[in-house]
Amino acid sequence: MLILELLIASVMISNGSRPAKSRTCNTLTHDKETKSFVHATRRAMGGKAFDVRDGVHSSIYEYLSKAHVVEESADEGSSSPEHLTVKANGRELEWDSDSREGRVNPNRLRISVRWAALLLQLHVNAAKLAVQLTDTDEQVLCSASLVDGVPHLLHQSDQLERLEDGLAVACHALPENVQLQVLVQVQAASNDGERKKAWTVETADLSSGDAQGRIMFLPPDYNVSELQRKHGALASVIVTKEGLEKRLVAKEVTIFDADERDSNEPQMDIRVNGFEFDTSRDLSGAVQAFQEQLHGSPEEEARQETYDFSTERWRIEKCGLLTQEDLDAWVQAAKKHSEGKLSPTELPCREKWALDYTYEVSQTSRFVSFGQKCRQKDTDKYELECNETVEPDHISSKELELPVQVEFGQKPWTTEQKLTRPMLGLVGVQLSVVSQETREQVMRSLATKPERVDNQLVKVANPMDAKAALDIVKASADAAQKLVEAMEQRSSQWWTRKKGFDVKSACFSVNYRHTRGGMKGLPVAHIDAINVAEWFKPGGVFPTSSQGRVNDVLGMKLKDALKHVVLTFNEWINAGPETIIELPLTIMDTKTLDEKDIEMGWLQAGLDSKMVRWSEAQRWYYRNLKPGEGYMFITSPHVGRHRTFSGTPHSAFRFIRKENATASRPRQSFEFRCLVMDKNWTSPAKLLDDKFPEASMQEQIRSGANSMMAAMIMDGKALMESMQDNDEMVRDESS
Repeated sequence: MLILELLIASVMISNGSRPAKSRTCNTLTHDKETKSFVHATRRAMGGKAFDVRDGVHSSIYEYLSKAHVVEESADEGSSSPEHLTVKANGRELEWDSDSREGRVNPNRLRISVRWAALLLQLHVNAAKLAVQLTDTDEQVLCSASLVDGVPHLLHQSDQLERLEDGLAVACHALPENVQLQVLVQVQAASNDGERKKAWTVETADLSSGDAQGRIMFLPPDYNVSELQRKHGALASVIVTKEGLEKRLVAKEVTIFDADERDSNEPQMDIRVNGFEFDTSRDLSGAVQAFQEQLHGSPEEEARQETYDFSTERWRIEKCGLLTQEDLDAWVQAAKKHSEGKLSPTELPCREKWALDYTYEVSQTSRFVSFGQKCRQKDTDKYELECNETVEPDHISSKELELPVQVEFGQKPWTTEQKLTRPMLGLVGVQLSVVSQETREQVMRSLATKPERVDNQLVKVANPMDAKAALDIVKASADAAQKLVEAMEQRSSQWWTRKKGFDVKSACFSVNYRHTRGGMKGLPVAHIDAINVAEWFKPGGVFPTSSQGRVNDVLGMKLKDALKHVVLTFNEWINAGPETIIELPLTIMDTKTLDEKDIEMGWLQAGLDSKMVRWSEAQRWYYRNLKPGEGYMFITSPHVGRHRTFSGTPHSAFRFIRKENATASRPRQSFEFRCLVMDKNWTSPAKLLDDKFPEASMQEQIRSGANSMMAAMIMDGKALMESMQDNDEMVRDESS
């Protein structure tokens, strides 16, 4: 529905008409970015590939695919200026100056001319507004005007927006690193004379300069408190249905280049601004080693790039056993199966509210589990979740009270896949935050035992051939682990230098993203979690398989370490060989954040998170990151040793380009979520109490093997298609 609505809207806009909804501006031309965004969110729903890269963020796409998206002008919602005001990519052009401070990104230069006095004038004749952009040879690169209420645009690849108090023109694909001239001419209908002024504007390269991007925000009327008051415990479900799915605002905003700030301003500090920059490049060596493992080095000879991986699969069925006779029959069949002696046998499945039924099982079948089937209070229904299940190999030594539910699979089928080296490398990243001992046992388990993935039981069918693929996973995990360890060492030293006391750091999550490999970025302004303990709550997003390694790094159990966390932060680094020109990360300066603009959003599965309303006061920043450089920002609100951190809103964004234009290279990035612990300080916050889910080694191995198998069996064809160039993906989906 989202796709249909946006495509209809774009057709109406291109024809000069508008969808029937309230607007304060009239967009007369349209670029490709909305379509690209639609295709990106649609592509993101393609399957489990996205869970491999980032289980936390993957569910954002599900919400976006259901949401009704309203596009808003960069000026919409801001107050009309009392004086004639000209802005170029978010910075005001001063009347007593001949140039714009800083540089602009050449992908898009948006020039707005606004004045409260023009509100009435533009609705009558004899008013003129004109904007012209020229190069040093006085060649006109971009021009737009409103003359007697009629719009004129020189190039259709540019954009003109008629604002209620003026106009805005967006010029695209400008030359890099040059000086241009902006000329503005205003003639009001009141015949009070013509106003005319020119300014010099300097462009940057494609990866820097004050830029225009599109980000998703909460709608202005979103009120989570009212929804919570009405719906109580069901608020998270109701909010999703009545809030996010009702409307999201896609707003064009200026993303300021932090390097273009006034040199007199202090550098960004995570304690003051909610983020700062990592220019140390301490991680560059480990990143390069990982990339060479994933893609190979220039000196390396041609090598195998695809690997055979076949699996045997069973769909898991469930059967309720109501009598001891039926249970004994199933237990005996499971015992014979484990001994390799099971002949084809029909077993009963008699639920008292259903007809009698039988299943035929044989040696090719699989017995998954036996478990107590508990009666719900005051109903005739049963549910399995109340008791622990028993594996078939142990059923003979257990006594279960009736009724019992048995899970089993029959009539297996085989699936053959070709797995790419990059895909296997990404699976390795998933294992990089698992201890070496757990990783080795996970690898052995995966090669020899069936694993449960959703409603299927899956077993490797070609263990000899699959070993080559698993070796790539292991090598990538080893390379990524060294990167994680380098990150932990760096963050401990960084905070110790900053605060003057010894701390320990552990990274509990790491994700590698490649924008031509399926992950399209997160164009939603959000804060990852409501507090640091939210990551580790029962049933949450923290992988059970990582618990042992984090305990070892911190020197104590994670449950106890959370009492001493002085900082929880993200490190987001450029993992590619060049600066980023596709989907950079933007971060809000928290000095410009008003608490009323953030509210619970519940847009991430298993994680209470927050989303952001747009405000004219907000300042969003990015930086031209060189390879190995990055940002550090606050992952979630928490109480620190000397201050309370609000959490830092952030989002991916696209440089808005002219229609049909795409970035010439993908973005590659690593994201680490880490915590810093000072055992000599105890937080006043009471986090998790006694509810922390501590996992045994067996549970960690099972969790790791299950997650890894889920990643390995994703649709290989969909993954290969997602590795194509962005422009190709758009054309494929359009057809």
